[in-house]
Amino acid sequence: MINFKIATIFGNLAELSKRKDGNVGLVIDYTRASRSVRDFPLDIHEAYNSGLLKNIPGLTEQTCEIIKEYFDTGSIKLYEELKSGYTDELIKLIRITGLGRRRVFAIYEILKAKDLPDLNGKIRQDGAFLKILNNASLEKDFITETHLKRLVFSLDYYEKTSGLFPKGYVDLFIKKISDQFSKIKDLEKFSVTGSYRRKKSFIHDIDFLILPSFNLTTFDMARSNRLLDKLAGLDFAGEVKGRDKKNENMSIKFATTFGLDVECIITSGPRWAFDLFNTTGSRSHIKKIEEITGEKAEFGNYRNLKNIRETVNSNNLVRAGNKENLGTTINANSSANTGNSADSGSVSVEVRSLKNYDSETDYSDYEIYSSLGFEWVPPELREGSWEIELAKRFALPKLVKASDIKGDLHVHSFWSDGLIEIEDIKEKCKKFNYEYLAISDHSSSNNYGNGLNAKRLMEKIAYMEKVRQGIQGFELLFGSEVDITGAGLLDYDNELLAKMDIVLASMHSSYLNTKDVNTERIIGALKNPMVDAIAHPTGVVFGARAPYALDMDSIFEAAVKYDKALEINSYFLRLDINECLAAMFKDLGGRIVINTDSHRPANLDMMKLGVEVARRAGLEKKDVINTGSLSEMKAWKKSRKIPYSSS
Repeated sequence: MINFKIATIFGNLAELSKRKDGNVGLVIDYTRASRSVRDFPLDIHEAYNSGLLKNIPGLTEQTCEIIKEYFDTGSIKLYEELKSGYTDELIKLIRITGLGRRRVFAIYEILKAKDLPDLNGKIRQDGAFLKILNNASLEKDFITETHLKRLVFSLDYYEKTSGLFPKGYVDLFIKKISDQFSKIKDLEKFSVTGSYRRKKSFIHDIDFLILPSFNLTTFDMARSNRLLDKLAGLDFAGEVKGRDKKNENMSIKFATTFGLDVECIITSGPRWAFDLFNTTGSRSHIKKIEEITGEKAEFGNYRNLKNIRETVNSNNLVRAGNKENLGTTINANSSANTGNSADSGSVSVEVRSLKNYDSETDYSDYEIYSSLGFEWVPPELREGSWEIELAKRFALPKLVKASDIKGDLHVHSFWSDGLIEIEDIKEKCKKFNYEYLAISDHSSSNNYGNGLNAKRLMEKIAYMEKVRQGIQGFELLFGSEVDITGAGLLDYDNELLAKMDIVLASMHSSYLNTKDVNTERIIGALKNPMVDAIAHPTGVVFGARAPYALDMDSIFEAAVKYDKALEINSYFLRLDINECLAAMFKDLGGRIVINTDSHRPANLDMMKLGVEVARRAGLEKKDVINTGSLSEMKAWKKSRKIPYSSS
């Protein structure tokens, strides 16, 4: 997690430097360094040891020196000075709240908070608000009750997300673990299960279901136990936190050098499908099935779905005994042994005919649902809400897929705070078979995002016209992410906005208002006939900013009324809006746009993360506007009811 730690320090440096000496350029440099280190696909320490820091885009000579100082000395003198002796957690809270260093430092001093738990306790004590608001050292209205409520809300958010890791970051660890697993001779196959298989955006730990070759037909407890010892001795493994032995499977859980725990469950060929089903979860999903069958699942805290298990195990035992038919269930994964894809040649015609079939999914647990007389439930939907009732009626939605996406409408270039060149865009559009992509840079009031004023915007328009002439195979669109500066107020006037192919509106500043004021700002933007969508509507950034105070019901209603889209932002620390909000919006008749908010070339690959959010929300292709062709996109814009009344 060293990349994340260094990135957090740069993010904190940027926050602590704001308004300190008026050096906006320095804040931009720190912010860029934070993103560059966070998004760097390799170990930043290895890059430092290899002398390759200077080759990482977005790092200046000064920020490289800061990284060098950290690795040479274990600390950063400038950072320690700006922190004023406060802990890293307390400094992180400045970013999460958005209150700014002066307000937060003042609250720390008044309450004499030593660390985060101390602050969390003291701010909730009777009279704490009055003690702060009535403090004579504070200028009038510098800290208001709204600010203090924001602080408490942010503390709750911080606690709620503690111990979670972004799935997009965990992908890197899974690859490293899988590489080591694949070198173990006895592993017939393994599959990532649990919340990761359900494609949750943020997860606590990683669960692996493992089938060794010596367990193809029966469960060998002694050899399975030795295999667990071997797994616990791999390079990345740390302290063993628990072991569990049963007659037909066993598991071990251990800490890792990546900072999160891994659990390995050893199973047998006959039990593979059943244990895949159980370890995938969720508990709520399994509980719903238990209620229907009157039996309980075995793994973890559950007993057997006995009749189903015996039927499936019997079927699998027959296959396991016949090597030629092993692929039907036991070896349903690809030869790469990662457990994350299915070989279509090894999957039955019945499975391939499923409405939600794709070649990247393991369908071993299909028989569980088939035995119940249910439609197979994609792992993304297994949360125990509405999916079981629909599965009973074979009425599950046909979920949107990454291959359905025709273009990305939220990409930042060097014109604002991005480091993406035209050649990068050409390469990615070809890779994903996109019909269009919009360069949507920040607008003028976003100082720390190097936003474009009217003059620079006109220069960009001229640049875009020239670049478009050399584009083949897709349409390069001219867009903008325009700041919402107040109720009904945007950075650019409608005359400028009319020159753009796509207009995204968003809030980046002055959001420390009441819920009503913030909601009014977004609804005002939705009323503007030139605005197409609201980008990252709740403003949440994992580990860096709690969501804004908003009335999402009113925002949904306005977006539907004015036929505007809300964004699922695919950047791995945003994923905003989440699946719960996206599902609610869909039910009201709203439409989503899935974008990456890319600032680096590798960010363009994160579209799949946003699609996963959409799938967990039950969204279909028709619910997502950028699954449509460019002509369909233009028709959508043209068909909207404009101009709108002021009501």
